[in-house]
Amino acid sequence: MATDTPGPPAAPKVVNVQSTSCTVRYQLPEDEGEDRVTGYQVRRRAVVHGVENAWEPVSEAPITNRELVIENLNPDGRYQFQVAAENRFGLGEFGPPSEIVMCLPDPQSNQTSPCTLRRYSGMFIICLFLCITCVVI
Repeated sequence: MATDTPGPPAAPKVVNVQSTSCTVRYQLPEDEGEDRVTGYQVRRRAVVHGVENAWEPVSEAPITNRELVIENLNPDGRYQFQVAAENRFGLGEFGPPSEIVMCLPDPQSNQTSPCTLRRYSGMFIICLFLCITCVVI
């Protein structure tokens, strides 16, 4: 059953993660509502020490394509992204968030993190740079 506003899109995919930017890709929602989708709202939240901060809009104006380069992120910062579609009837519900992504370290920094959390084949692995051992959690 269609509603006036679009349904929620699937979770966005985050690609091309750099130290201060990344690209977020998203698809049309399954239910476009009573009219075609005219734009998207994208929002982000920082995840600091496992605590999810409040969602912040990435842009004030609707985004008309299904890919967005997000800049001004913090090196080594962890973020999630979420998308909602809109049509002439208004903004639909936000879909599920992306996976948490971690920006790369600042290439200008000489500091190395002693511990880096990476996602690999569905498992989280803590790789310690100071030793060869990796601990799977």
